[in-house]
This record gives sequence, structure tokens and C-alpha cells, in this order.
Amino acid sequence: MKNIESIVGIILLLLSGSLEKLPYILGGKKAAIANLPFQVAIVVKQHPYGKWLKGGGTIVTTRLVISSASIIIYISEKMFTNGFVYVHANSAYWKNGTSHEVTDKYTHPRFSETTFDHDIAVVQVKTPFNGEYEKPIKLAAKSYKVKSNKAIISGWGTKTHYPVQLEDRLQKLNVAIIKHNDCKKIYRWV
Repeated sequence: MKNIESIVGIILLLLSGSLEKLPYILGGKKAAIANLPFQVAIVVKQHPYGKWLKGGGTIVTTRLVISSASIIIYISEKMFTNGFVYVHANSAYWKNGTSHEVTDKYTHPRFSETTFDHDIAVVQVKTPFNGEYEKPIKLAAKSYKVKSNKAIISGWGTKTHYPVQLEDRLQKLNVAIIKHNDCKKIYRWV
């Protein structure tokens, strides 16, 4: 079940977009990084202004993180070239943990800012992920069969519609997996 939870977590992460769209983890509960060691935060640091959480990501190799193109494209090129973009890992708190400078980024060439189709990106970090809670996610094999209708999503965001207050601590939520056609009926606007 952990494999499908991981895959669904990535898919939901990619659908959630950037903080500019204010993702919600309504009903979320505090999560332990020991249970989600692949979860990372994409952060912009600029002294003297501090740190800004831009979104979440998932460690896929010792130097690569998968995230949303809608997160990456809204960070200016200057921030990347000046070394202000980091991946924070190894902590349930996005402001803490181990900082890994982002050295390169790749967004899907067909990403649409209008429809959010192909909302996927990969960032590469300078130093490898090797902390106690910095582990690549275990991806399911292509032949994997879903054995449950439940998954766990995780990330940072806000737990309320109003007032909007971003969470410093990693959150998780149990969700139901539904068939694509059922989803289209419920969420016709997607």
C-alpha cells in the first residue's frame, strides 16, 4: 500500500500547484518526517528578507526532486542564478532541515499556465540527499495493481479557507482514490 500512497501523493502534489494558488490540506494532521522521508520543501532565501515557501516536492534520486512546473516557473531566473533557491529536507518544518542549493531545473516543455496540463518539473540539487530523513520515494512498477481505495497526501499549505495561514509543520491527510470518470463527474471544471 505504501507504493500506491506514494504515487498518489506525487500525482496530487503535481495537481496542487504553487502557493500562489493556495493549496489546502483541509482536515490535515501533523505528519512525522520519519514516515515521509521523501517529502521536501522548495524555498527561496533572500537576505535580509528571509525565506519563502514556494511549494513541495518529492525526492526521486539522491540529487533530483520532482515538483510542479507551476511552482518552478514563478521563481525568477535571477533567483536560480544567484543561488537563492533551495530544497529543504530532513525536517517536518519547512523553515528547518538540511538546505540543498538548486543548481538546475527542468519544466515540461508543454506545460500550460492556462490549463495546468503537464504540470511537472524536476530540480537538481548541488549536494546529495543523504540525511536520516532524506530518502528517494519508492515508485511502483508499471505492472503494480492498486489494492486499496485509500491514499495519503502530504505537504505544507493552509488548513483553512479563511483566514489563510500557512502551516510551518508538514501535514498529511487520508483521502479516497476514485475512478477517473467519477472524478470528472464530480469535478467537471478540472
